[in-house]
Amino acid sequence: TMLMTYPGKKLLFMGSEFGQYLEWRFNEGLEWSELQDPLNNKMRRFDRVLNQFYLDEPSLWQLEQKETALKVIDADNKDESVLSFIRQGKRRKDFLVIILNFTPVERKKFAIGVPYSGEYKEVLNTARVEFGGHWNQAAQICTTVKKQFKNMEYQVELDVTGFSALILKPKEV
Repeated sequence: TMLMTYPGKKLLFMGSEFGQYLEWRFNEGLEWSELQDPLNNKMRRFDRVLNQFYLDEPSLWQLEQKETALKVIDADNKDESVLSFIRQGKRRKDFLVIILNFTPVERKKFAIGVPYSGEYKEVLNTARVEFGGHWNQAAQICTTVKKQFKNMEYQVELDVTGFSALILKPKEV
């Protein structure tokens, strides 16, 4: 069988975990002096949060090599450059909705398809101030409306920050 890697796979080069400005080179040591930079410390915090998030969310690793681990929501949004997909865990309602904005433009009231009705909560936003970004709003909670969005029966609206990844999770009942 062919081994495949699906979106959301970890990839980090040496020094990137603390924001080293120059890419690591085999013949030089890491730039440990960069640890003094406040922005680099925010990068270290982001990496700690991201690593814990990965451990806490089985949908990111349970079905790692199975096609069922990934469900595309929208890969055709060429006008706004926003890509969205679902990472699925073993249980039907154990999943995350990942939204990637590849532009600096904030998308207000951006509609995205979701598979089930209910509320979805923002559980990660890479543009948050504590990670070195500009976003300081409270975590968004979105309520579905029954409206078709591609192959999804429901949709939610949320603000999608520029150059960011947002992750939504269905709220527990």
